[in-house]
Order: sequence, then structure tokens, then C-alpha cells
Amino acid sequence: MSVDLKPHFMSLQGQQYLKVSGRVLLFRDQHPGGAITTELVQLDLQAGFALYRATVIDGEGKLLGTAYGSETQKGFPPGWVEKAETVAVGRALAVAGFGTAFAVADFYESADSKLADAPQPAPPVHAKQVKAEKSKDLGAQKATKEDTIALWSKIREAGYDAEWLKVFLATHGMPGATADLTLNDVAKIELALITDRKAKKENK
Repeated sequence: MSVDLKPHFMSLQGQQYLKVSGRVLLFRDQHPGGAITTELVQLDLQAGFALYRATVIDGEGKLLGTAYGSETQKGFPPGWVEKAETVAVGRALAVAGFGTAFAVADFYESADSKLADAPQPAPPVHAKQVKAEKSKDLGAQKATKEDTIALWSKIREAGYDAEWLKVFLATHGMPGATADLTLNDVAKIELALITDRKAKKENK
């Protein structure tokens, strides 16, 4: 499949910028069986602040990238909560190597908003001409305490318990203790929960 990315480019800060919609199309083109999941980490209605976490997983359950995105009601009144989610998705896709060269406005090195990426030449038109940069295997990193807490919450929401997780870990060759799980392990478990939830909905 060939995706025309030209409509998804815009000029920003003097550079070519690939909008989040274009990065999503690029990801779907290369990983039709993959998944982009989001999680609302913090929502403060009184302060007008929203923080999302987005995770990008390929069709085999491997974690490609994860990132956070935030927005304030003051900064974007029309839809600040939705904007925070979009920012998280865009940054996670850029971390995973999709449109990274054209997402310079999404990464900063310091408080003075210095761009982390160097300017890039004019973009190609078709997705097949764009080669996603190889991302580091972030999934090999150990899951944090916050990651495991969030995982347990999702397991309970799905109606499962510790025994279910114990069996899942054993059958998939994962560590027996959640403290030893990697981000890849967490992503695979979350993907299994998502797949199970979809299957239950279809069978209703």
C-alpha cells in the first residue's frame, strides 16, 4: 500500500513538519497489525492540565516507542484534553522512527525550547520512499513501579486476577515476578488484554 503523505506536511518554524495524522498513516502502512494505545495519566480539571501516555506496538507485540504528551486549558481552549492525547501519540510515533526527521518541533533539549533535531531537507511524497529510522529496543528496559501498577489496574478492569497473570507469564516465558518484567513484557500483556476485550465485544 502506498500512502500519499504530501497533504500531511506543513511548514513550521521554517522546517517541514509531518503532522500526527501522517505519522499514523505511515505506521499503519508499515505495521497494519500493530497498535497505538493511550492512557490518561493525569487530568486536573481545576488546574486545566492533562497528561497522556502513548505506546506504539508492532504486529508481533514488540514495543516500538512510548512517550508522554501534555496540554493546558489555557494553552489550547478548544480541546486541551484531546490535544494532550494527540501530542503523546505523535511523540511516541516519532520515537518509534515514524516521521522522526520531520517532527523537530516535538522535541526540546532545554527550557529555552531549543530543538533537539537538526533541520531536514524537503520531504518525499510517498510513504514507501520514507524509511523509518531504526529505533532502539526500548522494550528491553525494566518496567517501572508505575508501569506495573498501571498494568495491574488494567488486569483487574478486564476481570482477571493474580492467578491469570501467573499462568500468562508462565505460558509466554516471562519472569514470574512483575518486578522483573521489561517494557516489552508489559506491552505484550496489555496487547493480550486489548485483544481479549475486542473478542468479548464481538461475541456479544
